[in-house]
Amino acid sequence: MREHFRLPSNGDNELIRVRTDSFVVNLTSGPIVEAEEGGEILDNRLLSIRCDISKNRICFNACVDGEWGK
Repeated sequence: MREHFRLPSNGDNELIRVRTDSFVVNLTSGPIVEAEEGGEILDNRLLSIRCDISKNRICFNACVDGEWGK
């Protein structure tokens, strides 16, 4: 089961994805956070937090201009 929540913000957008064993929080620079058409350019994910509860793991990353951090 996957659900998406959008929270109100002051200019930036947040997207939270929830499943039973994990969740993702993305803080973005704009409203385009999921591609609806092939080749669509997404807004930057200034901070991506991925929590995997079953593995006791939290990952932090960012995707700026289409490139994920290392």
